[in-house]
Amino acid sequence: CPPTEGATPEHQVGCVMRAYIEVTREAHAERARTLFHENALMSGDLKGVWTGSPEPFFKSPQDPSKRPGDNGYTAKVGAVSVLGNTATGEVLEQNLFGYDFVNRFHLLSVDGRWLIVSKLYYAKPSAAK
Repeated sequence: CPPTEGATPEHQVGCVMRAYIEVTREAHAERARTLFHENALMSGDLKGVWTGSPEPFFKSPQDPSKRPGDNGYTAKVGAVSVLGNTATGEVLEQNLFGYDFVNRFHLLSVDGRWLIVSKLYYAKPSAAK
């Protein structure tokens, strides 16, 4: 999300969280990359604990016919908190490839633009199949 004159930092971080939902729904890898800092980390619990770069997120799915938005995916922004140039945000997802996710993000304002520097997620099998 580009900096918007007059927008509160909370609004700007919320914009990044909404953009994250949109790129996930549309499986838009290149746009997803623009939301993350180049040194971002991703860690979580999905079929075991994992940590690394967000690259697997960018590459999934490769087949545009399997966009989450076409398969019952829903998501919403949860809590957003800003302290100076740091922020946290939360995205709650349902039925993303058969799993429900709680995603917690850390963001930094870099040159006036909020970027995701880390994502921590928890997933469980979705009740909505």
